[in-house]
Amino acid sequence: MDDLRWMDLAEEAGQLREAMVHRAAIEQAKGVVATLRRCSTDEAFAALRQVSMDRNVKIRDLCAAVVAAVADVAPSDGTDGVPGDSAEPAVAAAVAAGFGRDLARLRLIEAGRAVDVPPEVPPPGAGCTIEG
Repeated sequence: MDDLRWMDLAEEAGQLREAMVHRAAIEQAKGVVATLRRCSTDEAFAALRQVSMDRNVKIRDLCAAVVAAVADVAPSDGTDGVPGDSAEPAVAAAVAAGFGRDLARLRLIEAGRAVDVPPEVPPPGAGCTIEG
């Protein structure tokens, strides 16, 4: 095997490793959005993709921030998990614009306060909507 082919294979292996790392956050974010908006994971991914495109942020960064906001854990960039404190303000703005109401409703539920489903959240099976 020549050196050029070996380097191509090594680069491809690195890209596959990176994709596997980001896949977990994307799948988790799909689950979060699907649960909060009571829609399918395909519809949740479409909502994530739309916010990503509208806000011009990488979907992997958006998904990691959504998961961090829900989990209240520090994302890998060393911030404290608060979307406003994100290392990339564009990602924090995308989370707030696309999923802020959903996350606020989750916080109220976790605090033990009864929360009615707001009208912008569709009934089960009706599809995901995009805020903003």
